[in-house]
Amino acid sequence: MTYEDDDLDDAAAIDAAAEPPREPLYISVYDFVDDWLLPNYQRKPGPFRWDPNWFDNFEAVERLTALWYAFEAARHDAAPAMAAFWLNTLDPMMRELTSQEGVFWYVRLYGEEGSAASPEPFRSNQAPAEVREHG
Repeated sequence: MTYEDDDLDDAAAIDAAAEPPREPLYISVYDFVDDWLLPNYQRKPGPFRWDPNWFDNFEAVERLTALWYAFEAARHDAAPAMAAFWLNTLDPMMRELTSQEGVFWYVRLYGEEGSAASPEPFRSNQAPAEVREHG
């Protein structure tokens, strides 16, 4: 490493320290799922699977927490970051969560095949207080 590299590292550390902390829009993954994800992510009824008790599924909680963190980071960045979040993070993750072979494989089909009506958002039952406090 050269002297100039040390200066660049120091300058980056100073810039990072000067930035105010980024406040999250949602205080928990549970709030993110209920208030942002489910109202904004709707699909035509068909072969999708979703468990209203998603918070009881460890893998689902981990994947949805990763989505929440990615969402919080993207919303603070430049406008294209949210488009990239949808395309590169949200869409693939939700396909894995809701596909027939995905995380919620054990749930029966969501909705009815061939329905022309707009689907209802995936439901989320209220997580028990003790679960929400530790999330």
